[in-house]
Amino acid sequence: MSKLIVALKKIIAQNSTVTIDDITPYLNDTNMEVRIKADLLLEYFEREEKDKAEDILNVYTQVINHALKIVGDVPYYSKKDLIYNLLNKEEFSENIQDYFPISIHISAKQKNDTIGILVHYNGKKVLFEGNDEASDETLDLVDQILEVGDKEVTVYGSHDKKIVNEIGNTKTLPINLYVSPQKSHAAGYYGENKILFSCSIKLKDVARESEIDWKTKRDTPIKNFKTWN
Repeated sequence: MSKLIVALKKIIAQNSTVTIDDITPYLNDTNMEVRIKADLLLEYFEREEKDKAEDILNVYTQVINHALKIVGDVPYYSKKDLIYNLLNKEEFSENIQDYFPISIHISAKQKNDTIGILVHYNGKKVLFEGNDEASDETLDLVDQILEVGDKEVTVYGSHDKKIVNEIGNTKTLPINLYVSPQKSHAAGYYGENKILFSCSIKLKDVARESEIDWKTKRDTPIKNFKTWN
């Protein structure tokens, strides 16, 4: 594939147009708010208020493209989820700022590999929804978008004595080990033969499957190791 074609595909991917065909799949949605908005837009479109429908669709297009501009060049994003979120707003608005913050699900590979990022109009980006099946490529893409860099965080874990001793001796968390940024959550797994510990790691070394459930991507160097038994 030529470099020109690749470049054009990226441009197309990052400039999305919302049409009435994107709305019709939501006419039978289980969410009443979404269903009503989709039905109203279709009614505008089929009657003499077509211009009104096109104005709303144009605003939706601007919202999506502004969100895409903020997250940058991504191989895949869920346009379907974005449109659902737009329809789920309380009222139609001509001001694109009224639709923010909005969540956008992105992936470095494919549809079932997405992670959600909450995007604010002013450019702020935060993790919205993790995915325990996300690929390393998607996890790295999200870290890049969120500008994680070498930021360090304190995490907590509760594991059996042998594992915790090994962590203390090697100053390394093993790959695929669950930890949490929340001490009380990690302590909830405290039980017989388990030891609660804390340490500092680089944020880019963990997959954030949720706000409180994190898993190491690789063997991870640690600092400030401490046990809490």
